[in-house]
Amino acid sequence: MQHTVMASNTDFDSILVVDDDDRVLSAWQADNQMIRTFLEIGAHAERWQTGVWPPGFNPDRYKDREYAEKLRAIDGYGVECGRDGVITEDYRYQLWKLPA
Repeated sequence: MQHTVMASNTDFDSILVVDDDDRVLSAWQADNQMIRTFLEIGAHAERWQTGVWPPGFNPDRYKDREYAEKLRAIDGYGVECGRDGVITEDYRYQLWKLPA
């Protein structure tokens, strides 16, 4: 089974597709449309494509296995602040100007 996860760090938010072990299968840098898509269909992770990575984040392109594994972990993208179409942190709603 797959899940969608919203992660946040000091530079950007990401939407991730992860497996049951929270291993990242895809990642997108969040923008307004991506956040809205997460809210609309984030509970249906099977509808999301796997193997999609922002530039510089594809773990298959790194010979440094430790760094590649970091890109396969949620904390490689920040702190989890939402899962399966639900944003769990109010401050993320405020940032994206979403109704609380």
